[in-house]
Amino acid sequence: MIKSRDELKPGPIEVDLHGPEGNAFYLLALASKLIKRLGIEYKYPDHHDVLDGLGITEAPEPDQHPILREMKSGDYDHLVKVFDDHFGDWVILYR
Repeated sequence: MIKSRDELKPGPIEVDLHGPEGNAFYLLALASKLIKRLGIEYKYPDHHDVLDGLGITEAPEPDQHPILREMKSGDYDHLVKVFDDHFGDWVILYR
């Protein structure tokens, strides 16, 4: 059946954590897409004095947003919790 695009109802993204979309790599990729789509920006320091003062020898890679780093900083349950904390308004996770 083909329906009109006008009948398309926007809704939350649903992810079954027991299915193929529930693996860590999928959730990290989805988080990265949502960060871009929702415009969640993070300004990385670009001045060497600031970087040196923080003990950072080089600027972080642009794809290493703090949310993604936090998701990667623990086990799978931690990753899911951080994902839900940041994107729970847009994504429903089923455990």
